[in-house]
Formats: sequence, structure tokens, C-alpha cells
Amino acid sequence: MIRIVLIRWLVCFAAVLILAGCGTVAHKNKSEQGGKLHDEVALKSLPSVAMPFAEPEAVQDQTLTPDIVYSILVAELAIQRNDLELAYSHYIYGASLSGDARAAQQATHIATSMRDMDRSVAAVEQWIALAPNALQARASAVMLYLQAEQRDAAFKHLLALVKISQALRQDGFMRAVAVVSRSGGPKLALQVMQRLADEFPNEQQAHYALALVAVATKQYAVAEKEIRSLLDSYPDKTKVYILLSNVLYSQGDAEGAEQVLQQVLAEDSENRLLLTAYARILMESKKFNLAYEQFQKIERQMPNDLDALYTLGILSIELQRFADARDYLQRLIDTGKGKRLGDATYFMGRTYEVKKQSDKAISWYEKVSSGDYVIEARTRIARLIALSGELNKARDMLQQMRVAMPHHAESLFLAEGEILQEMGLHKEVMAYCGDALAQYPDSQPLLYLRALSAASLNRLDVVEQDLTRILRQTPDHADALNALGYTLADQTDRYQEALEYIQRAFALKPDAAAILDSMGWVQYRLGHYAEALRYLRQAMDKMPDPEVAAHLGEVLWVSGAHEEAKKIWQSSAEQHPENSYLQDVMRRFNP
Repeated sequence: MIRIVLIRWLVCFAAVLILAGCGTVAHKNKSEQGGKLHDEVALKSLPSVAMPFAEPEAVQDQTLTPDIVYSILVAELAIQRNDLELAYSHYIYGASLSGDARAAQQATHIATSMRDMDRSVAAVEQWIALAPNALQARASAVMLYLQAEQRDAAFKHLLALVKISQALRQDGFMRAVAVVSRSGGPKLALQVMQRLADEFPNEQQAHYALALVAVATKQYAVAEKEIRSLLDSYPDKTKVYILLSNVLYSQGDAEGAEQVLQQVLAEDSENRLLLTAYARILMESKKFNLAYEQFQKIERQMPNDLDALYTLGILSIELQRFADARDYLQRLIDTGKGKRLGDATYFMGRTYEVKKQSDKAISWYEKVSSGDYVIEARTRIARLIALSGELNKARDMLQQMRVAMPHHAESLFLAEGEILQEMGLHKEVMAYCGDALAQYPDSQPLLYLRALSAASLNRLDVVEQDLTRILRQTPDHADALNALGYTLADQTDRYQEALEYIQRAFALKPDAAAILDSMGWVQYRLGHYAEALRYLRQAMDKMPDPEVAAHLGEVLWVSGAHEEAKKIWQSSAEQHPENSYLQDVMRRFNP
């Protein structure tokens, strides 16, 4: 027994020496952090309301008893052995013996990782008792009490968080937004923030913070009310007008969102933040020409702004201004910096691919080594190689990529199947997808790909099997609904069933050109020529595709509008001379 006690004392003595040696470093680090947990200089000037308890002394200034050191050592060893319950109990015990808030903080983190709410609450309350002005402790308490749905306790600590922050000359309300937004339970979070705003009725920042939380929790009516109350008085007019615009857009009022920004831009036409917000709203509304003009204004203000150059490059591609796109993207690439370098390089390749300059496109794609399009660049190289007549080389390339990047194997299987499908090799697609689906049996993209090739081979059994399988997993899969409905309308006389599938797809994507085309086609099959023309014209406006042109021309022809039908067919044939579907329709109606 004496030997055990002696060994324990020797361990504690060694630990004391270690801790004493670390004390100077800890003290240095603490002073360098300047107010992160509790800045002692700042805290001396805090009003008494923010300091209900005395500030605890640092652990290195206390007497380290063997029990304190032993408890902390056991806790540390327990963490290393992943014995969280033992670690928690010894940190809590060590905190109570030493008065060290850091031990209580560790206990809080451990209990939280254990998902033990009772222990988490007990630990955070001990942490706050030992360090009442520690912002991190108050933030943890708010989050835990919100998760426990204890609104009053959450509000008490949120109010303390704001007051402590204000005493430290920090923005307590923005800190409150950050804490509440991470806490889950949007309804309760908004209620607590509403109560906080009521506590500070004349603080504009409190009501702006409430608006932000309302937006984060999708309570847009509450957000709009708070923002509108600030429009004439909030010091940062730009912020509130941009937030109001976003709220209106989120409620479906795109026109109102644009008007709000137009109104404030009339007074401050060179405000870069307003111009950027306005341009992005225009982009979301697909008003690409107007968005392009706004980003040009931003670029003129800041010619080397990387975000503006990148966005102008993408918009130029969308507007088919490929020379302009290359200019903007090249300027970005020439800077040699920014997170968009890889993406800009990829889109440079796209500008050449769309112009059928395959060698230049491949050259740019080969340079993509970072960003969101690394895999896409490699698969596009394979596609261009295949279309040049070297299909086996392209397939070998994709197979090697699957071996080298197994976590991307499914998407690479899909890319290879899409190349085969684009080349009209539908039997090969069927066989290939069968092998791929053996490895990824629930892959919806692979099932969808096989269904499309099955439709081209008139294999209705496979079409229905694969698409209904997708719809069992995802009943609102608009593309699967549309493909099944179109195939039934095109290859069977089950027109009413086809209409029901297409109507479901249309409800999900009313602006999708492919679905508008299908809706027009099934209406034609049902004998509703006027309705068919209405949908097909909309589809043609959105996507002047040769298959859409074939459908529209056919309905026009059977409706007696032969000259208009021929004009549409001929115009599409000039742009797509090798499209076999269009050629077949033209020969059938106009030999």
C-alpha cells in the first residue's frame, strides 16, 4: 500500500514539473490570444452586470495538489484510450478541485461528443461558473439549451453573450446570429432571437440580426418586416437593401427584388456590392444580357477582380460570345492566382470544343489540375478522342482512370456509356451498362442511360423496367417521368398513361425544354394539334434541337402548314446535317 502511494506521488511530482514548465508557455499563448476566451485586461473594465462571478485564477497560479494532477492525468490517458466516460468524470472532478475553467471546457466537449445532454449541460454550467465572461462557454450553453429545447435557459446565456461582447467592444448581435444559426431547431432559434430583439427595441443591429436569422430559417415574412423597418435608419444602407432584395427573391418576387436594387443603384450607381447583388439576381432570373452589362461595370471599376473576370467568362460562353469569353478567362489565368484558375482553364477548353477545335480543346483540358472540373476535363478529352475515331483509346483512358480513382468509378462508368450512346452504339451501351450496374445496382444515372438506349432499340421492356425502378426510389425524378411518358407516347398507344407521366414531370420542371417537347408530342398523339403546337413552339424557343424541330414540323405539316414545316426542317437540317431522326421525318412527309 505504501509503495502504491509512493508511486502515485512520484507520478504527480513529475506531472507537476511538466505542468509548471508548460505554465509559462500557456501564459504566453493566453496573452497572445487577446480576448478569445477571457482577456484579463479587458475583463477588469467590464461592468458588474457582465461579471456575476469573480474571474478564476489561472491554473499555474494555484497550488497543484496530488489529487488535481492525478485527476487530470487520468482524464488525459482516458482520452487517449477513447474511454470518454472516465475522461469526463475526471475532468469534471479536476475542475471542481482546481477551479480551472479549461478542465470544465474539456468535459463539455467530451459530453457533447458522447451526445449526453445531461452531462453536457452540467459541464457547461460549471465552465460558466468558473469563467462567466468566457464567450465560448456562453455560446456552447446557448447551443446546448436550444438543442434541449430549453428556451429560457438559452435566452439567458444569449443575453449574457451579447452583453459581454458589447463590454469587450465587439458586435454581440452578429455573434448571437452565428451561434443561433448553428443550433438547429429553426423555430426555437427564431423565437430566442425575437426575444433578444425585444430586449433591445432601439438597437438597430438587434433587429438586423433578427432579420438574418429569419432568412436563415426561411421565415421570410418576419425577415421582410424587420428589414423594412430599418430601410430609412440603418447606417449601412447597402446591406439592408441587398438583404431585402434576397428576401423578395426567395419569396418568388424576382421583379420586386430587381426593383429594390434598381432604386438604390439610382442613388449610388457605382456601388460595387449593389452592382454585384443586382447582377446575380439577374443571373438567377436568366437575364444574362443584363447581368453581363452589370459585371462589365464591375470589371471597369476593378479590372483585375478575379470573380468578375470569371463570371464574365462564363456569361460570355452562355451568350455565345466565345472570343470575349477567352479574353476574360485568359486574363484570369494570366494572374496565376485564385481558386478559379483550374475552372477557368476548363472553360477555355469548352470555348474551343464548342467551335469543334478539338486539338486546342484537348490542350486546355490537359492543363486542368485543380478546381471542380478535373474529372470532367479528363472525360471530355476521352470523348473528343472517341469522336475522332479512336474509340478504343478513349475507353482505355477511362478504364485507367477508374483504376486510379476508384472513388470516381461510377461517374467514369457513366461517362464511357454516354460516349457510346452519343456515337449511336446502343447495343454496346446496353451490354456495358449491364456490367456497370452489376457493380452499382442502384445507380440511377446508369439505369437512366440504359433506358434511353433501350428506347432507341425499341426495347420497351427494359425502358419500363429501368425507369420504374428509378421512380420507386425517387418518385419525383422529373427526367425519368418524362422519358417514360415520351417513350409510351412515341412507341405505344398508351397515350393517357403517357400523358400522366409527362404531366407529373411538367409540374416539377415547367420550363424544361425536353418536357415541353414531350408534352407537345403526347398532345399530338392524342389528336390535340393546337395544344401540341403551343408546347412545341415553347420547346423550340428554349432549345432549337433537331428532334424538337422534327416534331414541330410534323405537327405543322399534318395541320396543313406545309411551308412553315419545311422552313423549320430545312433551317434545322442546315445546322444539324447528320441528324438521322430529322432526316427520316423530312423524307417521310416531304420526299
